[in-house]
Amino acid sequence: MSGFRTQQIKLQVGQQATKGTAVPATRRLSLLTKRSFKPNAEKLILSSLGSLDPVKQVVPISLLPSGSIEGSVTPRQMVYFLTSMLGEPTPVAAGANFKWTFQNPGEDFNYSYLTQEFVDGLSGGINYILKDCIYTMLELKGQPDKVTNFKADFMALGLETGTATALTEDDSLAVNPLKTKLYIDNFGVAPFTTLYTQGGVEFTLKYDSKAEAVKYIGAEDIEFQLPESELTFKMKWGSVAKSIFDTEITTFLTKKVIGFSLVDEVSGHGIKVTFCGMVKEIPEVPSDEKGVTVAEYVFSPVTDPALGYWMNIEVITDISAL
Repeated sequence: MSGFRTQQIKLQVGQQATKGTAVPATRRLSLLTKRSFKPNAEKLILSSLGSLDPVKQVVPISLLPSGSIEGSVTPRQMVYFLTSMLGEPTPVAAGANFKWTFQNPGEDFNYSYLTQEFVDGLSGGINYILKDCIYTMLELKGQPDKVTNFKADFMALGLETGTATALTEDDSLAVNPLKTKLYIDNFGVAPFTTLYTQGGVEFTLKYDSKAEAVKYIGAEDIEFQLPESELTFKMKWGSVAKSIFDTEITTFLTKKVIGFSLVDEVSGHGIKVTFCGMVKEIPEVPSDEKGVTVAEYVFSPVTDPALGYWMNIEVITDISAL
């Protein structure tokens, strides 16, 4: 009897043209360390007078899968996740590559439904297709001694079995931590102006669309609530960290434009994140990190009037369409 290992499970994704119609996957995601889903099947169990049977009838109510994935950040894969969460922009040529620009959503945005295939390619193994799928939460984490990693949650309105698309694994490269550059500027100043060189220890950007599956009479849909987001930035104690601390204890309203540039200088592929926010709370000082004094600031999103947004993510890659 042949064995089966979760390491063999592949995750493949394709962009749907219309809601309700699954499509063949166009890309097999790479460098994943976790991928799983739960069917979330709901049913009513009915009993009946005149019968001693505990269960007289079972009525299916809904099948609304949800799941999560984790792995290393690659630009191509981020385009799929962000298009599903923040809407699909028109890519712009950038030399030999294309730049996809995503921003925090306004009152209306055209997010994309995806079809996701969970498959292992083995007889009797996993082969499931999730349609009308969107990503609801994305977390990016950068550290000096690790590639930039991500966590992402998704939900779907349908689950089917079927034949998976034959695809080779995507060959995107992970984001090299040595290529990461950090910038800290004041509101009203163009992003990526002032390079931060005093010791970035760790950053975590989290965006949650607060999307929910809603059941209507005869239909199911996805509705969005007010999104939640925050940026956690752990930095070595120095003049910049002290300036933020001193301003915060004086005014209680420290606003910064923080930029992360994760771009490979050879291929030009990468990600540039701009987050505009105010300090959520004053950190403990001093805080020790391997013998180094650090400060951990948590920023809540605030729109910079000069920019017109509080979050902007540019993905530079070689794909011009999903």
